[in-house]
Amino acid sequence: MPILAILAFAQMPWTANLPTRGVSLDFLRPKFDGGGTSLTSGAAFLSARFPIGSAAIRFELPYARVAVPGFSSSTIGNPYVGMETGTASNLHFEAGIRIPATSETEEAGIMGLFTDITRLEAFLPDVLTIAGRIRYHRTDTDGLTVDAGGGPSIWAPTQGGADTEVILHHHFSVGYRGANAWMAFGFGGLLILTEDASLADRTVYQLGASAGLSRGQVRPALHVIIPLDDEIKNDVDMVIGLGVAVVLP
Repeated sequence: MPILAILAFAQMPWTANLPTRGVSLDFLRPKFDGGGTSLTSGAAFLSARFPIGSAAIRFELPYARVAVPGFSSSTIGNPYVGMETGTASNLHFEAGIRIPATSETEEAGIMGLFTDITRLEAFLPDVLTIAGRIRYHRTDTDGLTVDAGGGPSIWAPTQGGADTEVILHHHFSVGYRGANAWMAFGFGGLLILTEDASLADRTVYQLGASAGLSRGQVRPALHVIIPLDDEIKNDVDMVIGLGVAVVLP
């Protein structure tokens, strides 16, 4: 397996369909306990990765929409740009920033926050995020995969006088990657390091599973995310997602 191909799977299951060189589009739709939202309510993440030598540049543009009878709202999220390095081993590193762009007046931003806790920063209004990650990936000869990683994010408010927060992201997943298909199961979450509350009050987790095709230029995928945080579970039963990746030459 080429070393760069490892990068596409060294991440959480529900983001693992981004190819080594190419783009992917994932749409995540929360299933609210009370229902009532349209089928097009949810968050979309347009991602891209382009290798440069032994490194790679990665982009992400989030978008959220919510629609109920008589009301609709939409907003772009906070775009991300980052650099991945360390492709010569099972360890690799990433550093990047999210630029504040999401609207603080559009209710769609709340929809975006409910879709994926591990990408919470994509819809925080008026916050510049500086992130660093380290990831470990291993694939054995039978195609079984193990991924683990994490790292800090600095949330720097751009207005309003709020305090800067430091967050620790972390995830772990296991899966399988064959010549035709892949699947993965895992969990991810975050810990707020700069708050004084109890550990339970400062952590948020979710389970996730994904499966998709690993052959062909166009590769569809399915995602399921199950929140574990009590406050989120009161509103969202699960998140269902569809994805498609396009491998570029």
